[in-house]
Order: sequence, then C-alpha cells, then structure tokens
Amino acid sequence: MEKELGLDGLGDLALHIILSKLTPSDTARVSCVSRRLGVSASEDSLWAQFCSQDLHLSSPQDHHGNPLPSFKVAYQSWREAFSMYPWPLVIRVKRCWDKLKKWLSNNFPEAEATLRRGASESDIERLQTLLKVKLPLPTRLLYRFHDGQEVVDDKENSRRAVGSLLGIIGGYSFYNHLVNVYLLPISQVIVETRGVIRHLGFSSRSKYVMLAASSAYSEKLFFLNCTNGQLYVGTRNLPTDGEMIPCVPSALIRSVHSLHGDQQQDAMLLWLEEHGRRLENGIIKVRKEQGVRSINLFPEVPPLCSTSVTNGVQVRASAVFVPEFSDLQNEVEKYRFAYSIRMSLLAEGCVINGMTFGSCQLSRRHWIIRANEDIISDFSGEAVIGKFPLLHPGEDEFVYQSGTPLPSSSGSIEGSFTFVPGRLANPKGSPFEAQVARIWVLMEEELGLDGLGDLALHIILSKLTPSETVRVSCVSRRLGVSASEESLWAQFCSQDLHLSSPQDHHGNPLPSFKVAYQLWREAFSMYPWPLVTRVKRCWDKLKKWLSNNFPEAEATLRRGASESDIERLQTLLRVKLPLPTRLLYRFHDGQEVIDKVNSRRAVGSSLGIIGGYSFYDHLVNVCLLPISQVIVETRGVIRELDFSSSSKYVILAASLAYGQKVFFLNCTNGQLYVGTRNLPTDEEMIPCVPSALIRSVHDLHGDQQQDAMLLWLEEHGHRLENGIIKIRKEQGVRSINLFPESPLLCSTAVTNGVQVRASAVFVPEFSDLQNEEEKYMFSYSIRISLLPEGCVTNGMTFGSCQLNRRHWIIRANEDIITDFIGEGVIGKFPLLHPGKDEFVYQSCAPLLSSSGSIEGSFTFVPGRLADPKGGPFEAQVAMFPLQKPDYVF
Repeated sequence: MEKELGLDGLGDLALHIILSKLTPSDTARVSCVSRRLGVSASEDSLWAQFCSQDLHLSSPQDHHGNPLPSFKVAYQSWREAFSMYPWPLVIRVKRCWDKLKKWLSNNFPEAEATLRRGASESDIERLQTLLKVKLPLPTRLLYRFHDGQEVVDDKENSRRAVGSLLGIIGGYSFYNHLVNVYLLPISQVIVETRGVIRHLGFSSRSKYVMLAASSAYSEKLFFLNCTNGQLYVGTRNLPTDGEMIPCVPSALIRSVHSLHGDQQQDAMLLWLEEHGRRLENGIIKVRKEQGVRSINLFPEVPPLCSTSVTNGVQVRASAVFVPEFSDLQNEVEKYRFAYSIRMSLLAEGCVINGMTFGSCQLSRRHWIIRANEDIISDFSGEAVIGKFPLLHPGEDEFVYQSGTPLPSSSGSIEGSFTFVPGRLANPKGSPFEAQVARIWVLMEEELGLDGLGDLALHIILSKLTPSETVRVSCVSRRLGVSASEESLWAQFCSQDLHLSSPQDHHGNPLPSFKVAYQLWREAFSMYPWPLVTRVKRCWDKLKKWLSNNFPEAEATLRRGASESDIERLQTLLRVKLPLPTRLLYRFHDGQEVIDKVNSRRAVGSSLGIIGGYSFYDHLVNVCLLPISQVIVETRGVIRELDFSSSSKYVILAASLAYGQKVFFLNCTNGQLYVGTRNLPTDEEMIPCVPSALIRSVHDLHGDQQQDAMLLWLEEHGHRLENGIIKIRKEQGVRSINLFPESPLLCSTAVTNGVQVRASAVFVPEFSDLQNEEEKYMFSYSIRISLLPEGCVTNGMTFGSCQLNRRHWIIRANEDIITDFIGEGVIGKFPLLHPGKDEFVYQSCAPLLSSSGSIEGSFTFVPGRLADPKGGPFEAQVAMFPLQKPDYVF
C-alpha cells in the first residue's frame, strides 16, 4: 500500500510508475539508495520512456543512428556525447532537426539524402581555429547533428554546388535568376568564408562565417555573426561595401555562448525552426517545374497567397522578398520582390452569361502596385512575359514569375488579366477581366514595429503573449489597431483555451475571439491563469474521449458551478477547497446522475465517468458528485460515520450506493482518499495519488498548483486516451471498465487457438488494512475466446472446445500463497466456437501484500465434454500483476 513507507515498500509496478514520473537524473540518483531501487531504475522500459520523452527515440541508437543494445545505454550515450552542452538545448536542437527531417522524408526524400553525418567536436574546433571565431552554442549543436548538405561539385571546384535544387532551405526563380539555398558543410564553410575575406575585402578579424548559400557563390549568401548570434543575408551591395540584412528579429536572440540555463537561441536555430514550421504548416511546399522538384519559397496559404476565380479562371498569386537584388542605398528601388502567378481553368470550363467554353486565352494584363498604401505603378500591357497562355479545363496551371522594386519594405500588388473565350485568333465571345486578388509583398526586418507592413506586424504580434499584446497596443494608434485584429485573438484563444469558435466558459457564443478571451480572463480572474488553462485542457481531454467513445456519459456532465455555489459549500461544510478542485467545479459541477426522489442514490449506474468493475454480486461505477450532492453526502458521513464536525474531508465522487465506494478530498493537504472496508468503523482510508506530487493547493501565485483531484482526473484522462482502460459492454450495458487493457497490465496467451486475456484491479472498498492475512483485495477479469482458425491440436482442427478445469498459482510479492486446481470457472464450463464473443468472468483474490501476481492454465477438450474429439490440453494464462497502483480509482 502507498502509505508513507518509502519507495522500497512498493510493489514492482507501482515502483516503475513512480520512477517514470522522475527525471532521468533523479532516477539515476534514486538508483543509488538501495539494491532494489537500483534494479527498478535500470529497467529498459523506463529508459525507453525517457528516450522517447527527451529524444523522440523509438529504438535504442546513438546520435549517428547506430543501434545500441538498450535504451539505458542509448540515453547514457547521448548524455555523454553532448555533455558540454545544456541538455534542454540538445533536446530542442534535436527536435528542430527531427521536424525538418520528418517533413523532408515525407515530401522531399532526395533532399533529405543530402544531409551529412553530424560533425565531430574536432571538426568544429578546426573551423574555430582556422577562422578565429567561436560559434554560438546552438549553431555548434546544429552541426553536431548534421554537417550541412552533401551537394558539392567535383573536388576541383569546391565553390560550386550541384544538384542545385536540393537545398533544404529552398529558393525561387524569375526571369533568368534562379536561387536555391543549401546548408554548407564545415569544410565548405571554411573555404567560402576565407573566400569572402579575400575577395570581398572583409577584415581577417571578421566574426562572420558563411553557413548557407545558393547554387552559385555570387548569388545568395548567408552569414552568421559569431559574436551576437545574428544571421545576415547579403544584398546587391555585398561585394562593394559588405551590405547585409538581418534574417531574424534581434530581440529573440539570447545567451548564444552561455553554458548554463535553457534560454540559448541564436538566429541560426530560430531560422531553421521557423523554416520547419512553414514547411510543416504548408506555407511553403515542394513544386515541380520543368520536371525538377524543389522547395519553393513562394507562399501557398492566405494571407500570404491570394486566390480569385472569375468565370472559371482561377488565379493564385504570392510574393517573396529578394534580398540579393535589394539596394538599401537606393531610395527609389530599395527593396526587390519577386511574385509568382499561377493561372488555370477550372474543370467546369470558362462560364460566361450561362454559356460554357472549352478554352480561353490571355490577351492583356493590368497591375496596380503599392508601396505601403501609396500607388507607385498602374500599368497595362499585352501578354505576360511575352506569352499569351491558352487555358483548357483541368489542365496544369500556367506559371510565371516576375519582379518589382519598392521604395518601402512592404506593399501590395493587385490587378487583372483580360481573357477571351476560345482563342485570340478565333474568339467565341466578348473579353472579360479575371481578377488578381491583392497579394502582400513585405520584408520581415528590424525596422521597429510601426515601420512594418500590416502582415509583418501581425506576424510579430502573434509571437507575443496576450498580456504583452495588450501592453503593446497602448504604444501607438496603429499598434492598437493591429493588436485588436480578430485573427490574432483567435490564435490566442486556440493556444491558451483550445477554442475553435468564440464562446464563454459555459459554451455560449460570443461576437469575437477578443471578447471571448477577455471574458475568460475576467471569469477566472481570481485564479492563476496557467492553472485555468491546465484545468480546461484536463476537461477538454476527458470530454473529447467521452464524445468519441461514451457520449451518453458526456451528456451527464453539468454546467459549471458559480463562485457563489462554491462559497455556499465552503460555508456549510466549514472547509476551503483547494484551488485546482475549485476550478474543476467551475468548469463542470459534477454529473447529473441523481435520483430526485432518493437524493442519496445515483441512477444510470453505468454512466460514471470514472468507471468501475464487477465481480460476483459486487458492482461499482463511480461518478463525480455535483456540489449540492457533495453537501448532502458529506453531512451524512459526519452524522452517520461519526466523523468530527470539524473534519476537513468532503465527498467528491462515489459509486452507485453510498456505502459501496466513496472518495474523500482532504481540503487541508489536497489529498484524495478512498474508503476501505473499515471506513464505517474507524474512518480507514487509502490515498489515491502520490503525496509527493501535491503542492501549493491554496497558493494564488505562480503556476505550480496541483491537488490530488486534478492529478487524479488528468491521470484518468491519460489512461482513457491511451487505451489503458476502455468501454466494455456486458449484459447489454456500456460502461468505463477499470480492468486494464494495455500489455504491461494485461496479459495475453494463445494455446492451440484458445486466447486468454487477463488483468486485475485493486479493490480498496473490500480491503482491510488491519487484517494481516487478507489485507488487500484484488478483482481479476478473464476473457477467453477461440480464434477464427479454430482449435488446433496435433495438426488437427476442431470447430469447438470446452473448458473443464482451472489451475491457479497466486503469489504475494514473489511467494506462492495459493496453488489451486478445480473444476470449471464460477460454476460454468464455457463452450468456445471460432470467432464468437469472448467468454468473460470476474473473480477476486485477497493478498497480505500490496503486490503479487496470478498465472495458471485452463484444461480444455476439443469438441465438447460430453463428446470429446481429442485429448485434453492446457491453455496457458500468462502471468498478470496484482498491484496496488499509485493512482487508485
């Protein structure tokens, strides 16, 4: 039992679960306390979990992908390989690469194949020595995972990349200008950086290194400043005066050389993370043009990509900033942008005035170009790039790119194309204008927020917290307008509250997301906001599962309680609820499963969202009590069980009948308890959650508050979500069944086609902690079936088999306490047929210890007992644990 005995008093499974809640470092320290803890802390399943959590490893391997004998060895190998780096930064860099590689593997495997094996520390030291720089830690780590890309031409000309469209950063083209950016390997970084120092006249003491470049050395170059951690890209003036533009907001860069803490981020890491996000969210994609695939930097999603349809002609348009053609010293053509136009005729054809045509051809174009909001060009002309595209229904898009300079860092393009139905040489109708919806052209640079275009400003504001956004909105009128945009508050509502539509905490619709966010903050202003979001996510997870699997139980959840409801409970029962429990009731006031005539008894006994089990004539199914019932039940306990009237316990959950299974929350220490068999006589109870996890239950500050009720419901949601427990239908009634279904807790064995699944659950209400022989009660569930291939013995197949006898070996810890053979099971001799429903039965076993196990076998005969078709055989029941868990339900 989980009283305050220390870890050595726990069963193996409970010990495993508790160790899994620790960090790997804590686990390593705990392993030194005792031999048994050392053994438990060395279990590979535990280290598999740590490898999955920290490193997303599904098999034991080192950082080069080489297989290792165990997950524990793998974890130690990773920690040793990166011992000089802050571990949170190692995890972050690995996840950055994992996200990029996963996308590349699914969408652009030929580019993923160019990624080189990680560099060694000596490779990095050689670079630093030769170039006289000290790489920022994040960039150094990025190279430890992958040493750039292997896309270099013959060794004689190491300055030019081949496979030029395989760069994982991607690129664009317009006119005869083509760029495609790849990451340079360290050897190439050294060559290119020395070339820059020599050819461009950079100082030999420059702290810049070239880390990324396009297919040709002079086209598009990215430099990392090793002192401040910023990444820069060269402009048209790079060869003459070293002019460069920063690639990442400088305010985000911090602690680039710090070996302590977990806040290190330089521009290179931020740049690759943002690139991964854009790929993952479909903002940029792989395009195939002239038979060649590449990552194309022209955006594909609104608001960065516009789409319009006129008379069946669809035009998609987007733009990208072209730094290598920009000239910051030219006030008229300071910033250069390329835009991509993709036009097609939809499958229904060209439809004008109710008439449908099988083709249409472009004749003219009309462009309106703005810098900020000022029109700087209003131009009409024939064709596009000298062509008059002829469109047919459902054929590939006609794609072309062009470019335009702007005096400002943001602006827009809109316009139209004139088409004629049919062909220009043989028109079938009058010309019409196919609209080109406005596309934004902008450079995300460091001009100060008020200097940015609307879209850039929106993007930067979306990186702030809601509180920071509110503060920023007071700086200027324009910032106030941008900070009020509905799309921004929709994002905040999604991030914090998982809202897909604007609504209050009761689910009532609201006019906007900004109003919704403000109302949520006001409704829960007395609670720490991180706790509000955590409690909402706990309920969201539970309700999502219930909605998908058990909607009739979800329908019993009551509307959230008011603050006055909670205050009434606290006044009448003279308690102060822990903050997390109080918040849980603000979202849902328990379940509506109360008999109005006999208010002490729950009806709809199978609908409890906590669930239950049955064996013999004992049936429990636990529901959450509404506040009105909490008051009634708690007063009843004080009166009938002779609890002290100053008791700080309240009943929050109970089974069908008040005397069967009752859960009490201690409002002082925040622990949840369940009554044992001795509850009526001496108030004996068992804690339901590890006490070490409970903290700050009445603290109004910080974000560490968690009481047993919140932890209990979160763990319950986790078990439901991961299929550890499921819905079972027995005797026509569906309910959440607490007999576990996962392999660690549920055993499965197949013998001659007979499958036996077995698992057990701790039964606190029948446990007696004062009885040294039958202290802990467990119920076990056996599910027997004959697989579709039938009963197969000695090469012969039979259409049925029947159970005759059972054999059980029951252990307390490792000691056998029962070795029993008997006829049938619960007085029955089940006859099995292939593919039919399982035969299910439950029984129980008491133990003097809090852990043990059961294994055994069933004797079957092929055919029937009255008409056997062959000799008997033993169908094995694989060992399954009897274990008082750390979370008791």
